[in-house]
Amino acid sequence: MRTRIIIFLASFALYSFSQNRLGIDSLLHKLKTEKLKDTTLANLYNDIAYNYSRINPDSSFYYSEKGLMLSKGLGYKRGVAMAYNNIGVYHHLNAKYNDAIKYYEMAMKIRKEIGDKKATAGSLNNIGIILYLTGNYNGALKNYGSALKLQIETGDSAKMANTFNYIASVNYYLADYQSALANFLKALALYEKANDKVGIAQAHNNIGIIYSSLENLNEALIHYNISLAISVKLNDKYNMGSCYNNIGTIYQRQKELDKALDCFKKSFEISKEINNAQGLSYGYANIGAVYRDKKDFENAKYYYSQALNISKQTSNKQGEANASMLLADVLIEMGFYAEAQQLLDSSLSIALQINLMDDMINCYQTYSLLYKKQNLFQKSLEYFKLYYETKDSVYNDEKSKTLAELQTRFETEKHENEIVLLQQENTLQELKLNTQQEQINRRNIFIVAATSTVILVLVFVFLLIKNYRDKQKLNKNLLAKNTEVIQQKDSIEKVNTCIQINIEHAFKVQQSVIPDAQVLKTHLPQSFLLYMPKDIVSGDFYWIKKTENKIWLAVADCTGHGVPGAFMSMLCVNLLNNAFEDNMEFTTAAFLEKINYSLHQYLISTTGDAAKIGMDISIVSIDINNKTMQHSGIHNPAWIISSNGNLTEYKGEKISLGNDPNRKFSENTIDITNQAVYLFTDGYADQIGEESKKKMLSQRFKDKLMGNSHLLMDDQCTELKIFYNTWRGNREQIDDVTVIGFKL
Repeated sequence: MRTRIIIFLASFALYSFSQNRLGIDSLLHKLKTEKLKDTTLANLYNDIAYNYSRINPDSSFYYSEKGLMLSKGLGYKRGVAMAYNNIGVYHHLNAKYNDAIKYYEMAMKIRKEIGDKKATAGSLNNIGIILYLTGNYNGALKNYGSALKLQIETGDSAKMANTFNYIASVNYYLADYQSALANFLKALALYEKANDKVGIAQAHNNIGIIYSSLENLNEALIHYNISLAISVKLNDKYNMGSCYNNIGTIYQRQKELDKALDCFKKSFEISKEINNAQGLSYGYANIGAVYRDKKDFENAKYYYSQALNISKQTSNKQGEANASMLLADVLIEMGFYAEAQQLLDSSLSIALQINLMDDMINCYQTYSLLYKKQNLFQKSLEYFKLYYETKDSVYNDEKSKTLAELQTRFETEKHENEIVLLQQENTLQELKLNTQQEQINRRNIFIVAATSTVILVLVFVFLLIKNYRDKQKLNKNLLAKNTEVIQQKDSIEKVNTCIQINIEHAFKVQQSVIPDAQVLKTHLPQSFLLYMPKDIVSGDFYWIKKTENKIWLAVADCTGHGVPGAFMSMLCVNLLNNAFEDNMEFTTAAFLEKINYSLHQYLISTTGDAAKIGMDISIVSIDINNKTMQHSGIHNPAWIISSNGNLTEYKGEKISLGNDPNRKFSENTIDITNQAVYLFTDGYADQIGEESKKKMLSQRFKDKLMGNSHLLMDDQCTELKIFYNTWRGNREQIDDVTVIGFKL
């Protein structure tokens, strides 16, 4: 069962205004104590409205209307535009995007009329943000590009920071994390230069989001905390809500669910206080994700449904796609497959429409799970392939090219076009000068080619005649042998049919002695099994037993694969069962000694030589209450990965099991609190790659496990299978593969 959770990483945008950023208290004091009139008072109303926008939207709307009425009465167009802009922000924060765009466009129209390029750039950015939130990324980038061009013309470096911030947000949702990080860092540098505290906080928050997406959680947390500290000092509730939300996602991924839930609730309450609909949607989704982690599917379903309803009501396409996919994931776990299918179809449709790469990846993976749950394995495999291929394509060059054009080609585009045209004219002239000589050369080549062709045709006809005569002689002999070949073919087909029946019977017999994968999940809920026989039957096997206090688990590789390996594996399973029934309280070393002696006796009595066949094995005894584990092994090691990603290897002994009946073995006792344990055979690391034509080797295997150890166990299994199949490509699988991972 998959327990992967998709987390919303909210990137709340700043709004590019021209108003004064004095503290709200100073502005209100100035309103009460100073005798202001005309345009000065209108400006003050608009400045108060702007400063209230991120703290108290209702107060912002009140002062915006006062500023609008006074500015209209005075015929003060700049003040009217500022008021329209602030009213647009009010509707924006309440997710009334159509109303927001209407007021932003009214403000922009006036700003263009009065020739205010700096403020016009701000309006372009505000409209771009709405387009971005509703999934129109091309429209958003077009607006940001126009704004950036005006800012370059006017030398408005302080507001360029906002535009870089907005462009980076689009990069992020298109999964172009490298470009997003570069643009957020540009924004941060410009905010720091202008000493824009609100902007600095926002940039750190967004930089944290990128590091989180790149799995650098510690660096992400540093930036989130910097952003939160600044926002608390400024009482910037909008960004405070975002920071608490994002910090919560870090705690959740670190499995500190209570801390995560506390952060999500703080974010939710702030969003509720300032009536931030988008923040409420993210809050519902993330609280639902915590309940999903806790296996409380009813509560998860409720909160995801609330997130989906708000996203639909506010036309937030990003939120709708994510919430639909998350709700589908929970419904699959609850067995509501038809409803899940409808939600996934809706989520994928939105993701494809507005190019949400992360959502496409998550949808394909969830489709694969849905069809697997319904035993539609072919369809499950098709979507699993789509999941892998789409995930692999996230980092591409096209998005980087788009971003580079936005940043470098505003002022120089016309000049570059002129250079290109000039180069084209020069090329055409050179072609004209060389035309006559090329025609002569082609004529000479044609003559030589025609002559050569005639000669070759004559030779070919001669060879055909000779070949025909030779075939006539051979046909007499072949005709006599055809009957014999047909008879042999019929005999071979009968033998093959018999062999196939026997192999299928061997498979059923082997399956009857190897425990079902669900048994592993029952005893170790946080576990996975990757079991891929090379042929229908396998020389690998796994074995699990439970006593009152302990769980015994073994992963083994018997000599050979296919039918010979399968028979050997069934023998060894029987030996393990007998040893276990004789004494359930063995140490793992004593358990191996018992198996070693029994195997030696069997091989000597049947083959006369215990050295020719045998078994490599890792066996562990897990004390659930004390969270400790004993391990012993022959050739096969156990790998332990700690919560910080460090790997410790406990090697198996380099001897042949069954060769020396009196051999003594050793064991390791290991504390496995908050650690992941991996047992495996050599088939995974020994696979030869299609491109490298070399074995994968254990170091690549280790790197993959360490890189995925933070994931849930089922997701680790998925990643291991993808990595193996990608490495193998179209090459033949060379050995049986078994990998088991678990945590307590």
